[in-house]
Amino acid sequence: MKQLFRQNGQCYHKGSRAKALIDALDMQMIIDGGILDLDRVEDILFGDS
Repeated sequence: MKQLFRQNGQCYHKGSRAKALIDALDMQMIIDGGILDLDRVEDILFGDS
């Protein structure tokens, strides 16, 4: 991630400094894209609902 940001003239931040980036993510689009099975991750972390 750090390299990707630097290639585009941006600074990579982690932890609380990344909050704006995380807030800007369209999580539904990420889930619908199917790249990462976030529903499965949620089930593992928080149990089946």
